[in-house]
Amino acid sequence: MKTLKALSFFIFILLLTGCKKEGCTNKTADNYNASAKKDDGSCKYSGDLIINVRDEVGYSITGELVSLYRTNSDMQNGVNVLREKKTDNSGQVKFTKLSSGVYYFDCIYYDTYYGYYVIAEGSATVNNGYVTTTDIFGEP
Repeated sequence: MKTLKALSFFIFILLLTGCKKEGCTNKTADNYNASAKKDDGSCKYSGDLIINVRDEVGYSITGELVSLYRTNSDMQNGVNVLREKKTDNSGQVKFTKLSSGVYYFDCIYYDTYYGYYVIAEGSATVNNGYVTTTDIFGEP
């Protein structure tokens, strides 16, 4: 009987200590799990992309739409837009919480000096946990 009680107690302790919920325990990760007690290496971090849109002489292009794509082909064909945002008063747009990888983007605006539409386009690599900043310039 003593052996059975000791064995039961040992199994109970083993179950208590051996059943730690695994998951991402880093509070800065996108997939942080507050109930996880043991880090399983699954933490994911997103990155941000800041794009400064300028005309051919470097002036900020404000209030214009910037389109974000995953492939150059999508950008060239104007299909599969991931996100779109208008540039702010400084000619900047910020796309947040992007997964790691290469992104393509363009901005089509009307150049009042030349009197026609201009396209500014580019690409940048976003790395997990970092902010990437890039400039694109329109060319007449």
